[in-house]
Amino acid sequence: MSGAGSEVNALAPGIRATGLNAWAAEAGGDPAEAAHEAVRPARLSDEGPTGAFFSWGGTAVPW
Repeated sequence: MSGAGSEVNALAPGIRATGLNAWAAEAGGDPAEAAHEAVRPARLSDEGPTGAFFSWGGTAVPW
């Protein structure tokens, strides 16, 4: 689509209790909570922020 722009945002989900490694497994962070927060930037409106980096809690973090 000619002239269409793109919005780019990043999110750091934090350490989550997964089986990826022993340290992460002991972290105690809920993977479902991180997945829920990961969807939030994808659902921003066209007028939403772009080029931003968010903590897992939704707070914008300066680059």
